[in-house]
Parts: sequence; structure tokens; C-alpha cells
Amino acid sequence: MTPAEFRARVAAVLEPLSEDWSTHAGPVDAISPPAFVCTWADPWLVPLAVCSYTARLAVICAAARLDPEPGYEQLEQMIAAALPALQAAGIPFVQLAGVAPFECGALQYQAARLICASPITLDQEITP
Repeated sequence: MTPAEFRARVAAVLEPLSEDWSTHAGPVDAISPPAFVCTWADPWLVPLAVCSYTARLAVICAAARLDPEPGYEQLEQMIAAALPALQAAGIPFVQLAGVAPFECGALQYQAARLICASPITLDQEITP
């Protein structure tokens, strides 16, 4: 699996969880919460072998603009839906980072970061 395929697979698992939640397979310049945004975690790649890595993908779960309510409840519902869906798809999560602000489009959102991991390979063909 390539990095792009991993991002697309995670987004495809999250997309049908709720018609009220948007899902983005990569960074965007604006969101309408609640939203899932897939972006690379730090560290992004951990070497396994020659040309083989473990990729770490952060799923930003942005519940609402910064405000204690209803953001926490919405965030808890998003995590409660995302974890079993990802696990059922065979995508393990390795960390759930605490609630912290997430900035997108010059706005601050209440968000958590769900870190998933998967073995990947890098396509080393370079097309001129």
C-alpha cells in the first residue's frame, strides 16, 4: 500500500459514519465541522526494512469551533464511531491524542487526533 492509498482507505472507512460529518482525505483550507481531516502524523514514516515503512496518519476529529459545549459531546460521538469502524477495517489506531485546538481557514476548532498506522511502501519510480 502506498501513502496515498492508506489515506484514501482511512477516509473511505470514515466517510459513511454520518451524513452530518464531512471527511477529507488530506489537508484542506476550510472545513464545516464536524469533520474528519486526514493528515500525516509526527513521525510520518518509521523505517521497517529497505523501501518498507510504517506510516502514521493523524485523523483530525474537528467537532466544533472552540467552545466547551457542544464540542465535547460531538467529539466523543465522532471518536466512538471512528474507532470501531477503523478496527473493523483492519486499520489499527496507535494513539488518541488529547483535545487541542486545530486551526483551519483562520478559525480554531476543538479537535482530537486519532493516530492510525499501517505498513506502506514508497513508489520510487520517477517519471520525468
